[in-house]
Amino acid sequence: MKAGHSWNYTPYAPFDRQSDLENPMFLRLAPQKNGFQMEWYAPKAATYTLFVREREGKAEKAYPLTDKTITVSDLSERETYILRIDGPSGTKSRERLLYTMDVPGTVINYLHPEDPAYIYSGKFLCSPSLVIMPSGKYIVSMDVFNRHAPQNHTILFESTDQGKTWQYLTEIHPLFWGKLFLHRGELYLLGVSGQYANVIIGKSTDEGKTWSTPVILFYGSSSVGEGFHRAPCVIEEHDGRLWTSMEYGSAYINGYCNCVLSADMEGDLLSPESWTISSPYRQEDGSLAIEGNVITAPDGTLINFLRYKYEEALLLRVNTEDFHAPNTLIKKLPFPMARTKFEIKRHKNGKYYALGNDCKHQRTKLSVYSSPDLMNWKYETAVLDYSAADTNKVGFQYPVFEFEEEGFLVISRTAFGGATCYHDNNLITCHRIPFDFSK
Repeated sequence: MKAGHSWNYTPYAPFDRQSDLENPMFLRLAPQKNGFQMEWYAPKAATYTLFVREREGKAEKAYPLTDKTITVSDLSERETYILRIDGPSGTKSRERLLYTMDVPGTVINYLHPEDPAYIYSGKFLCSPSLVIMPSGKYIVSMDVFNRHAPQNHTILFESTDQGKTWQYLTEIHPLFWGKLFLHRGELYLLGVSGQYANVIIGKSTDEGKTWSTPVILFYGSSSVGEGFHRAPCVIEEHDGRLWTSMEYGSAYINGYCNCVLSADMEGDLLSPESWTISSPYRQEDGSLAIEGNVITAPDGTLINFLRYKYEEALLLRVNTEDFHAPNTLIKKLPFPMARTKFEIKRHKNGKYYALGNDCKHQRTKLSVYSSPDLMNWKYETAVLDYSAADTNKVGFQYPVFEFEEEGFLVISRTAFGGATCYHDNNLITCHRIPFDFSK
């Protein structure tokens, strides 16, 4: 095996599973009420067959694979199935698990909680990020996580019909907590190489199909004790620079300190010299203030608006003149969605809109709030409301969104129908929410 400098793989197999690339592989699964959609990889042109059997059964159903996608619709609802693809000369895929169910929204991707397909990174889908390309194509990224696992793998999917259907695009390794964003019409991915690891960035010039060799911007420790932490947080343009929230520390030891990463918009984003990170700011209580939204306030100041405590956000002022200076405390603000990650953006009507979870509903309700000034927030509507569901098993969380003329386009990290728990989710889903921005 030759050394290389690839960051994307279509598909990916770890070093000790390179033989998988000589066999058929599953690329995308999307459960439905009485079946599923599937996309798969074939190493060569040949005859392949999909076999499906109930987890507790022995009888198999066979489906000839004549295209790279297939929809199966003759299965029982709420049943776990084992899937396998057989090819020529005894080649066969690793088995995959799937639970049939009717899922809210459109499924982008699914991973059964007992499926070890991505065990080299984790067992659960996480950290959705969304970008709409100038061509109109949607691209969504997601990573694969588990506690005390490597957490270093990201999968990309695309839609060419405004989110109605989704297709596998490629896989990025290593990357965790990745944020897709456009700059000067070009596509970038900013994240870390693993939990608490190095801050890295890469670029694609063909709408996400292939990616440049990643560049290390800052070195982390890759230990449970401390390192760089973030989520797919908003990247704000302000005073000729790009700004986004970061943390350094650990959820396990001593909490986090907060900082902001920024770059000259005229600079080369793939050059470490273009980037600066502010000095750390630490709350005296050693808090877990994380996953901030760097946003421009009505008075032109730049604010890092962070999730902090139950119904209380932490607002820090970003120093836009001295990029090395630490953030400074503005206030602790009552905020109904401060318990989990939320996303804030400003609409062309001048109002700010935040999507996240109402604290009192755990993560079963995904809501929209609005504000004229970032300080006073009003409930507007629910994106998804399953507040009557089991709060330990259902979650719509970590939303990312884009404004549309008639509402919101929302991507959710979703736990539903057989998820281990609300946090350890099994789905990434797409939702379109009507909303009147003129009111």
